[in-house]
Amino acid sequence: MKKLIGLLLLVLLLTACTEKETVETVTEKAYQALAKSNVLHMSGNVSISLDFETKKEYDFEKIIQKEPFVYYERHDTIPYPNEFYITNTTWFKMDKKVGGFIHDTRRNAEKEISYISNVSQAILAEAKSIKKLAEFKQYATLVELPSSQYKLEFSSTDSEVLAKYVEGNSITELFKELAEYKITHLDETIVVNKETFQVTNRVISLTLTGKRNESDQPVKMDIIVNMLDVTYEIDNELVVPTEVITEANENTIN
Repeated sequence: MKKLIGLLLLVLLLTACTEKETVETVTEKAYQALAKSNVLHMSGNVSISLDFETKKEYDFEKIIQKEPFVYYERHDTIPYPNEFYITNTTWFKMDKKVGGFIHDTRRNAEKEISYISNVSQAILAEAKSIKKLAEFKQYATLVELPSSQYKLEFSSTDSEVLAKYVEGNSITELFKELAEYKITHLDETIVVNKETFQVTNRVISLTLTGKRNESDQPVKMDIIVNMLDVTYEIDNELVVPTEVITEANENTIN
């Protein structure tokens, strides 16, 4: 009997040791790791081309802190400001006219930052967009990398599938101003740390056709978003720098 129990324990131990992670388990653990984090720091670049002619590339950096809430973003896109901080009560942005930060309390400030959907829930929204990959596991693969990482890959050319896949994904902020659009192809790669299950890199590449308004002719748009450096915690609490506040208080809004 003791030998039998010993054999059963050995089998259970071997089974546990050889149990493989799946698309579902890795995405769930990655979701949990991100959802529990207080700070998310992302930096990378975006490339957008229209009909393979007009091309725009820019770098970006964003830091989201849940408690106390601070959102920081830096990029060089137009018409949005290239650097700004948002808290629960205030909004500071870099203003090129005055050559520095201003403290904007105008009523249209809410409209100007409306492209950040559910800004106070940005970390959770990002986490949910990663978890969603498990719902479309038939289009996804999981590869174990030698560098103590997992690589999740998603690919589809089914427009109906892709319309559901991008729901809630922060990438839709790049084209939500379009009157209508249809995604025709999307590839996504997510690299996850094996031990912490924190996402370290994320690349989304998609092609869509869309119109800016109903009278426009459809144009083809190719978008590549490279989140090349993702960090979940930073050493110190994120705050609006004193020099930004001082500068903003000294500047006036025209």
